[in-house]
Amino acid sequence: WNDVIGQAEDIRWELYRLIYGVWDHIKNQPHKYINEKGEEAEMSHGAENYDLVWVGNMPGTRESRRLMGNYVLTADDILANCRHDDAVAYGGWPMDEHVAGGFDAKGINPSIVRNVDGLYTIPYGCFCSKTISNLMMAGRNISASKLAMGSTRVMATCAIGGEAAGTAAALAVKHGVSPKEYGEQYMDELQQTLMTDDCWLPGLRRRISDICQNAALSANCEQVENLRNGHDRPTDENGDNGCYLPLGEIAEYTLAKPTYVESVRLVFDSDLDRATITGGIESVKDCPTICNRSADMTPFEFPTTMTDTFEILVDGEVLHRITGNRQRLVTLPIGKTADRIALRPIKTTGTAGTAHVFSFDFQ
Repeated sequence: WNDVIGQAEDIRWELYRLIYGVWDHIKNQPHKYINEKGEEAEMSHGAENYDLVWVGNMPGTRESRRLMGNYVLTADDILANCRHDDAVAYGGWPMDEHVAGGFDAKGINPSIVRNVDGLYTIPYGCFCSKTISNLMMAGRNISASKLAMGSTRVMATCAIGGEAAGTAAALAVKHGVSPKEYGEQYMDELQQTLMTDDCWLPGLRRRISDICQNAALSANCEQVENLRNGHDRPTDENGDNGCYLPLGEIAEYTLAKPTYVESVRLVFDSDLDRATITGGIESVKDCPTICNRSADMTPFEFPTTMTDTFEILVDGEVLHRITGNRQRLVTLPIGKTADRIALRPIKTTGTAGTAHVFSFDFQ
C-alpha cells in the first residue's frame, strides 16, 4: 500500500480479510507437525468451540505523514537518552520497527525491536513546523525519523507532546508571537508552566517561589524539605522526593513577615507504579486501564496511597477542608496576607498512618 491516507478504506477491508483468514486457520485448520516417530501428525489448536466476538472497525494507523520541524528526533537521540535544553516532553518506549511488507513480507523478521535503556526527552523543535510559521503538530506526525517514530508514536508519549504543544500554542497567542519565536524567547516559561501543571520533564526542576523558599518549614518528617525541592515524583537522580506526614499532624511554613499568599499547591501520591492497586488479574495488575476484560473480572480498586482528607490552615485557622480527594495535583486559593501556612493530612485511601506528599508549596 502506497498511501495509508488515500487508500485507508481499501486497507481496512484488507485487514478484515487478514483477520478472518487467520481466525479461520486457528479455529478450523489442524496444526501439522512431525511427531517423535518422524511422521506427519495433526494437533488441534483447541479453538474448535471458540467464537470470534468482536473485531475493531477503525484501523489504527501507525504512521503516515510526518512534518518537518525545526528539529528531527532520531534513533541516536533515543538510544543515547538525550536530554535536550528545550525539552517539553519525554518517552521511553522501545523502537519497534515494522517492515514495509507487513503481513506479506517474506523471509525477513516483520518486526525488529530496539530496546531503550532509560528515558529520552523530546525537544520543542519537534512540535514546530520548519516552513509554516503558525503550524504546530503533536502525536504521530511530529518531526522524527522513521525509527524514532517507532518509539514516540505510543499514546502516552503522544499525550505528553499534546499537552506541550497545546500549552505552547496558548502562551504564544498570549505573547503575540509565532510558535517558533515563542520557543526562542520563552522556553523557561513553557517548561515551568508544564511542570507546574504536573507534567514531569526529566532532568529539570520546578521553580519554587521566593516567599516559599525563604519561609521556615517544620514537620514531624525527616524528609520535610522534599516538600519544596521542585521534584514532584520519585526519580533515579533524587530518590523518593516525598515526605511521610503523620495523619492529624501539620507541616507548617512560618513566613519571615506577614506576606500576601495567592495560592497553595499540593502533589499527593497517586501510586504511579500501581503497586497498591488490587483487583483484576495478576497478568494485567500494572495496567488497570485495559479495555478488554472478562465479565467476571474483579474491578480494579483505587490506589491506597492517595490523601483522601486534608486541611489547609492559615494562621492556625482552617481555610480549606477537602474530603474524598482523588486528585494527585491540587491547587487551592489563599488570597490573603498570612504569617503561617500549614497542611494537615487527616485520612488516606488506605490504612497507613502517614500521608505520602510530594509537594506542598505556595506563591
